[in-house]
Amino acid sequence: MSVRNSYESNGLMIQAMRTAISLADECFWEGNLDEELMPRNMDDLNEAMDYADKILSTVLLHPDCADCFAQMAWMSLRLHQYDHCVRYVNQFNKCNIKEAHYAPWFQYSLWASRLILRVREIEKCINSIKESAEKLQDLPANAREWLKRYPNPEDDYDTVLLWGSLLGYDPVFVKQKCWIGQEVGGQAKIKNHHWLCIQEFDPANKVTQTVLELDLLYPQINPGPPEKILFVVGMHPLESGRDVGLRQDQENSHIIVQNVLRSTRKFPTKDRNGNTTILEQLRAYITNALEQHS
Repeated sequence: MSVRNSYESNGLMIQAMRTAISLADECFWEGNLDEELMPRNMDDLNEAMDYADKILSTVLLHPDCADCFAQMAWMSLRLHQYDHCVRYVNQFNKCNIKEAHYAPWFQYSLWASRLILRVREIEKCINSIKESAEKLQDLPANAREWLKRYPNPEDDYDTVLLWGSLLGYDPVFVKQKCWIGQEVGGQAKIKNHHWLCIQEFDPANKVTQTVLELDLLYPQINPGPPEKILFVVGMHPLESGRDVGLRQDQENSHIIVQNVLRSTRKFPTKDRNGNTTILEQLRAYITNALEQHS
């Protein structure tokens, strides 16, 4: 803090900002994370990020600050502050600096930030279709009714397949959590929920491992705040066991199911009768809308 204040008192604001970002970055060091891989020192982290943000808002597209925009985007992403992440990654993109100039860890964090930017773009497109009676009428009746229900936790598996395809994954890698819950009246009920595994590819374009997990429907289960849709591997609340609803169900049923199921599925373009599936109708329509606005 004294180093940052020294820079500030001498008018060296960019150096002061970089010092603040370094302090914030230390909060994400492994030894400073809790069991959910979230920073313990949130007060110090928030103060440092707020300080850096005030300066970044004044320098805008200063080329010397491109890496700072990317670092702030990554830290915002880890804190589930997706709108801030989108703002920072957009600022980095406007600097027109190729990420190949940076270290692999930096390229990974930038890729993850750009992923959430793409997710927001697709969400905006889907919502614009839902809100337009004219656009909805362009869809077949079954696809139209599916989209009207979206986001619907009862359609979670189909939602994962659709989003996997929209993000360019085929086959789609899925995680599933099953557990015992209770309906009104105390009757036991099997519950389950699916979410998408974001895969890493090697130079031969072969899948190597899951690097992030995306669940667009989790806010329907646990509204937050904050809104949580992107998770470090293994840290989805239904997998870590920290989801409040899951814990209540486990206490009531006295049954704890530890395992999370993993599966792969080719995106279904045709049904058994050779007809175009509802998901393919939606994928094609949404993709076309995205291309028209790109």
